[in-house]
Amino acid sequence: MTAAFRIGYQRFKVWFNPLRRKQLSVFLVCVAISFVLWILTKMSENVSSSIEYPVKIEDVPDDVTLTGLSDSVFSIRVDSRGWHLLGLRRNTNKAQIPVSLKNIRLQKNGNLYFARIPTAGIEEMIAHQMEIYNNMVSLSPDTLYLTFEQNISKTVPVIPDIEFTPDNQFYLYDQVSYSPSGVILHGTVSDLSSIDTVFTVPWHREKIRGKQVLSLKLISPETQYPVSMNYDSVRVTIPLEQYTEAVVTVPVHGVNAVDGKQLKLFPNVVKITYLVALKDYNNVEQSDFRVEASFIDAREEKLPLSVVYSPKKCIIRSIEPENVEYIFIK
Repeated sequence: MTAAFRIGYQRFKVWFNPLRRKQLSVFLVCVAISFVLWILTKMSENVSSSIEYPVKIEDVPDDVTLTGLSDSVFSIRVDSRGWHLLGLRRNTNKAQIPVSLKNIRLQKNGNLYFARIPTAGIEEMIAHQMEIYNNMVSLSPDTLYLTFEQNISKTVPVIPDIEFTPDNQFYLYDQVSYSPSGVILHGTVSDLSSIDTVFTVPWHREKIRGKQVLSLKLISPETQYPVSMNYDSVRVTIPLEQYTEAVVTVPVHGVNAVDGKQLKLFPNVVKITYLVALKDYNNVEQSDFRVEASFIDAREEKLPLSVVYSPKKCIIRSIEPENVEYIFIK
């Protein structure tokens, strides 16, 4: 073990000898310079290579949707120096080759439309955009084939996705309202045929107080092709008001007298306990309520009471008593 350690130590000293380290450094520098010179020489030579650029379709007519494209990239054969090709390749993630459909003629076949665009007519534009006037060898494909589907419009209802719990003493003063109540969708027949409603983003709250006016984004339906909507949000109004309890004494009216006889009721007045919004408290009067006791069957010892009408904004909590005794008088 000692002999092996000694041998290893001697090799370690030889390897890290200052003179040997200097020679090794000089060797590595020479290798690096040689590699750089070799790269420079190779990159200065003319080479031929294919570069792919994404196809960008522009100016699609409003009444159709592009549903098929034969090729999504242009393959450009370029003969140039290595440095130039390297720069072109670095820009492929940023550059796109636009193809305008402004003057395209569509041919209809059933529910679909078709078009073909020879790419020979856009070679000059590509050469100008990529600055490869004298270096472009070929462009592939030589023709683009496009398929379109007719667009239609469809009106569907909007459903706000809202859930809420009012705080104590707060109640809905009126129905929750929202505007618009429907949206117009614009898309392909195949996509719109499966869409019946459009929902908003969820809005869930607890213990809310007072009137809430919300602007909720509409969720775009999941479709194969883009679908546009004439609105992107809806205005939702939740009319919450703070209520208080009140009591009113109301006379009871007997109905359904028999053989011209009149009903005499005991008691002939009742107390109605109700909830009313604070802003309406002073506007509620006794005449706004009507309570009736209906005679139906002589076997009934007491007549049940019913509130025939009351203010729309009041919430009836109880009637005391709930029924009354009666006799007939001539």
